[in-house]
Amino acid sequence: MCPHQETHTQNTSTTTVQVPTPAPRDPTTKIRNAEQAQLRCRQALTEKMQSQLARFKGHVRLSDFSSDKVPDTSGVYIIGAVTRTGRPIPLRRLNGIDAAGILCIGKSKDVRRRIREFVADIRTPRLGTAYHSAGWNFCAYFRDNPRRDIIRLAEENLEATWKTTARDRHADHLETQLLQAYVKKYQDKPPLNISIKRG
Repeated sequence: MCPHQETHTQNTSTTTVQVPTPAPRDPTTKIRNAEQAQLRCRQALTEKMQSQLARFKGHVRLSDFSSDKVPDTSGVYIIGAVTRTGRPIPLRRLNGIDAAGILCIGKSKDVRRRIREFVADIRTPRLGTAYHSAGWNFCAYFRDNPRRDIIRLAEENLEATWKTTARDRHADHLETQLLQAYVKKYQDKPPLNISIKRG
């Protein structure tokens, strides 16, 4: 071996560097973090909905409905399920329990007329043509549904609450806010709503 080669061999000794291996991540930590984030989001939505629903001052049991009890102005109304003593009936949704028992969220230029149309539908023994789509849905899926394993509701189990607005566009905006908050929280629509407006 020549001197050049010998020198080269002596100077090429390698040094091994120990790199610490990262500890394996606990997969349950990521799940817990996601669940906590979802819980915070649900709590925020719950507080937002409760704040908005607290503004709904008017209410009437639909079995006691009369036109003079409801204003003929623009606004947002909610049809809810209640016990005979007036307590909300909790409803299971896709992502949780709706403790407020909301069946329908709607808006109208004339809240009195719209609630009156709903009442007219649910009081029709054999509903054919409906004045109110939610009224038809109630009769078909809650009142007249022939299945035995369902939630069955009568007129005495329905209550309407409402909040009047100065303009129809304000009612439209509030209805959209409430529907969006409901869907984001429960990943589901109120049972009697056919469609949901995009925010």
